[in-house]
Amino acid sequence: MMDGKIAAQRALVDAFREQHGIVSEERADNRGAAKLKGLNASINAAEDEEMRAAARLGAVQAAIAEGKPVTQGKERAAIDRLQERVAFLRDQVRAHGDQFTEKFAQIAPEITAARKDLAQAERDLADMEQRATAEVLSQAQTDLATARDAKAALVRQQSALQGELTAFSRQFDELGALQARLAELEAQAAPLRERLVQAEVAAGDLAPKVTVLAAPSVPTVPVRPRYARDAGLAVGAAFGLALLATWLFEFLTRPAPGVVAPSMPQPNIYSMNTQLFPPPGAALPLPAGVPPPVALLPAAAAEPRQRELAPEEVAALLRTDDEAARLLVALLLSGVAPGEIANLRAEHWLADGRLQVGQPPRLLMVAPAVGALLERRAQATTGLLFQAPDGAPMAAGDLNGTLTYLAHDAGLARPEDITPDTLRHTCFAYLARQGLKLAELPRVGGHLPPAVLASYAVYAPPGAGQKLEQIPAIYPALVTMA
Repeated sequence: MMDGKIAAQRALVDAFREQHGIVSEERADNRGAAKLKGLNASINAAEDEEMRAAARLGAVQAAIAEGKPVTQGKERAAIDRLQERVAFLRDQVRAHGDQFTEKFAQIAPEITAARKDLAQAERDLADMEQRATAEVLSQAQTDLATARDAKAALVRQQSALQGELTAFSRQFDELGALQARLAELEAQAAPLRERLVQAEVAAGDLAPKVTVLAAPSVPTVPVRPRYARDAGLAVGAAFGLALLATWLFEFLTRPAPGVVAPSMPQPNIYSMNTQLFPPPGAALPLPAGVPPPVALLPAAAAEPRQRELAPEEVAALLRTDDEAARLLVALLLSGVAPGEIANLRAEHWLADGRLQVGQPPRLLMVAPAVGALLERRAQATTGLLFQAPDGAPMAAGDLNGTLTYLAHDAGLARPEDITPDTLRHTCFAYLARQGLKLAELPRVGGHLPPAVLASYAVYAPPGAGQKLEQIPAIYPALVTMA
């Protein structure tokens, strides 16, 4: 009974709301109120625009009263050009007046033409300023009239809408009365619903309770450990521990930085005919006319190779604060020979960022940081870049001593072994590892004997070599040098 009354009252409220277009219980959210709010904002904006238009018109009229020309952007450029021409012609006529007499000026064609051009330009300038001022004044008056018309139209709409809002307010109040009646009915029904729920709960407490823990089922697989999974986990854990142990062993047995592991001596290869070519140290007699044994590899191959510096050793050498010493190390790592360094002059550093060295001359591309050091060195010195106090070229002993004390300060192993040849060998070995053709090495290091070129074949990767322009030819430590 009570639920029926509540449903009928709710239907009456919904029908009334739909009939009169009330979409929200908040008065400001409905269409009429929202429209009035928008009209008020538009009227405020129109009033602001009217004041701005009136201010512009007043400013234009004040400027006209003071005799000042008022122009817009497109006429401003033309007026500026005319003003420049008038100023030019005035200067020209003034110069003629200072140079010639008035009688001569009246009969001279050039002066007469200049005065006519000046008069015409002044008339054109006055006409253009007058037209531009009239256009600006007309536009300001039009803008003010437009703003006032727009404001008047919005005010008329506001007056028409206020009558509708009065009727809407009465309808909104009627809707509030209907909603109050609905709320009263719901308040009366609430205690009845609560007593009904309590009665249903009390009836449920008297009934027996049964709880189903799980539905019965027949197992499809035997209950036992997952041997395959556990075996896989054990194998994986063992493999991971083996990798960890291998890494730990390599880490603990790795040589310290700066320590170079001894290289295996290269074996000498001889012919299998031991009668003609006995092994080294044998003193067997040879038949008459038989030449002495010749090794298939040069004897120098059995000697220990030149020391190659590790990247961290090179970086340690380059961390010195002595710019001259750091430049010496960088030049040697770029392939410059010691004798070429001693003869370097400021003019050898070219404007395109390349360095000219050697005889015959060759051009070397250097890292930007090395180029900056060369630029500062060339600006700070005249003549030779590296010279003794008496002006003579740097001696080989000075270069070797510089490298030795740099290596000592950097904490490198066996600093006395680090020579200019060590740094050049480090450069050539790096280029060979990048896949450079061995025949291209002289483009970097100058003339190199064939036996020296062949000794770098052990550093080259498999496959055909590449030209100097096709590989990263600058040692990495020079690229990242600060």
